[in-house]
Amino acid sequence: VSVLQSIGFRHSHSTDEEFKNCSQKAVAKKIFKLEEKATDHLRKGLCTEYAIRYKLHRDPDDHKFRKYIERQWDDLDGEDTKFYQWCFDASKLGAECLEQRQLKRINQYQRQFSEHLEYFKYPLLGYGDFRIKEINIDIKATSKMPSKPRWSHIKQQSKYWGMSGKKERFSLLYVTNKKVEFYDITQKELELGWEESLSDMRWIEHLDHLCQTKQEWINIFPYPDTDSFYFSDENLKQQIITLWKGEQNAND
Repeated sequence: VSVLQSIGFRHSHSTDEEFKNCSQKAVAKKIFKLEEKATDHLRKGLCTEYAIRYKLHRDPDDHKFRKYIERQWDDLDGEDTKFYQWCFDASKLGAECLEQRQLKRINQYQRQFSEHLEYFKYPLLGYGDFRIKEINIDIKATSKMPSKPRWSHIKQQSKYWGMSGKKERFSLLYVTNKKVEFYDITQKELELGWEESLSDMRWIEHLDHLCQTKQEWINIFPYPDTDSFYFSDENLKQQIITLWKGEQNAND
């Protein structure tokens, strides 16, 4: 039984990207089960997604909409209450953008994409945000509107495109508290993203074949550059340093 098999590993976009971009962090979180602190950045994305769905479904007035957002933020253990207003503005813009495109009725919410391809040892798992009129729409709440869609976001939807049979339409809805952009992912982008995703998964499963112990997973990657933005959680950072210094028993 391999290390990844022993922990019930499953491929997902976030996991595969973490192994590719910051493998030490992925090893710490997935193999050693070290927890990373949730941030308001993540919470505002979830809160905005919930609020857009609520706005499209219930069409509340501003007072009810604001109260809904405040409850969701508090339920998510949001820390900074300035995001009450941020999420209100961003989700209102996002809902209006979809309504203008005649994309108001959500057919599926949190659609699960799950596939175990014959040439992979581990299954793939992912969740889409909205499916409206045969269009899969992923909400991206960002602090600053990107000048163009981020490749990681396109790649995530490309993975779902491949898992869904390579026939469906996938789009991104970027929202900030001031701007909104709707982007249809092209066929070429979906194909390129899918091939890159397959390559990432093959690489992880190759490492799984090479590393028979948890210590070998540590040994295969160099000591991490902890000045990177990937290590913003100080507690996780120190735990990773401890692991790579050998101050924690890798078999624990």
